Amino acid sequence: MNVKEQIESLRKELHKHNYNYYVLDNPTVSDYEFDLKLKDLKKLEDLHPEFYDSNSPTVRVGGDITKNFETIVHNSPMYSLDNSYSIEDLYAWEKRIKKIIEGNIEYTCELKYDGASISLSYVDGKFMKAITRGDGVQGDDVTANIKTIPTVPLILQGDFIKNFDIRGEIVMPIDGFKKLNSQRVSNGEEPFKNPRNTASGSLKMQDSKEVSKRPLECLLYSIVESTGIIKSQYESLEIAKKWGFNVSNEIKLAKSIEEVFELSPNLPDVVQMQTRSPNLQGEGEIPLRRLIKESLRMRPTRIIVGEVREAEALDLLIALNSGLPGMGTLHANSPRDAIVKLQTLPLLAGENISHKFIAPTVASAIDVIVHTTLDAHGNRRISEVSSVTGRYENDHAEIEMLWKWDGNQYQRGVGSLPNPERFTAIGAPLSQWWHK
Repeated sequence: MNVKEQIESLRKELHKHNYNYYVLDNPTVSDYEFDLKLKDLKKLEDLHPEFYDSNSPTVRVGGDITKNFETIVHNSPMYSLDNSYSIEDLYAWEKRIKKIIEGNIEYTCELKYDGASISLSYVDGKFMKAITRGDGVQGDDVTANIKTIPTVPLILQGDFIKNFDIRGEIVMPIDGFKKLNSQRVSNGEEPFKNPRNTASGSLKMQDSKEVSKRPLECLLYSIVESTGIIKSQYESLEIAKKWGFNVSNEIKLAKSIEEVFELSPNLPDVVQMQTRSPNLQGEGEIPLRRLIKESLRMRPTRIIVGEVREAEALDLLIALNSGLPGMGTLHANSPRDAIVKLQTLPLLAGENISHKFIAPTVASAIDVIVHTTLDAHGNRRISEVSSVTGRYENDHAEIEMLWKWDGNQYQRGVGSLPNPERFTAIGAPLSQWWHK
């Protein structure tokens, strides 16, 4: 075997190992063995630069410096997804679809990943280019950075299409994000705010070698090709996996829209719902009150509502008083002011709402108030924890102080932990902690 054949053989073997590890989740060699083979390949490539291949497994370590990212027009537009927050929305969507498509309709159900959208181009089974979504019509060329991500195949497996694009998301898993932030804090650097923005920002770093140090992953879900070989979305995902792409295992094929509603993904399910302002025509608004009501129809195990400011306080109280664990946040100067505010905001819901209804609802629905403040150094601290006793007088719920920060330590108050069985039921046995 000559040098060129040795190099090509090692590349093929390493690509296969990457496929087994990242796509099939079935490693066939140890990390140590893989690293040794990768070093052997690197030595041969350094000695014989005439056999350079931009898609060699050795390019993942990075090293390219990109000062300016070229803007490139997509081969086909990258459209954004629309949101739905109710069963009625989905039925209305299905009605529109049936006007366009004849016959039976099947639904491919997938998870929505919160990352940075990307489009990858392949020619003759080789990775050629990576472009960010940009404005949907054109995006930035981030090929050098994307090459460093292990779950992006540089060489495809099997019987692939000659020329196509595949779209997906660049994400940073939570575990990798936490580890990265831990390293940054140890180095005296500011931690990153959230995984999505960190993943997106990583794609525009000038030094690809630094990108290679980020725990990024690529999840693909949409093949764009012109041959017409692929007949359905579900089929495309199965094919993509055979070619070597990292595709989610959480995919279900539903035969009807009703079957979609019955799906239960086998993983901890967290649904993030956001409000939406109306468009210029005054249409399309999604207020927080609607989101709270729709979330209850999803049979949640708990509900968390951020920034309660107006009449949605009423819907939150009703939800919490139905036996559903949860919490909400609002701005107030103290726990007592928080209770007063929580008893006042529901009045904005209409003239038929009164303090006589609100006070007992607050008293029975709320257990604990955690008040946080910013100290002189700008650090957030729990300044006081108070309990809602369950009693109310003169249309006001009563509270008792449990703990309060005096500047040096927490001082114990006279209150007691209410309804400890509620916390135990959701896996938070505060009653055990309480006596420590």
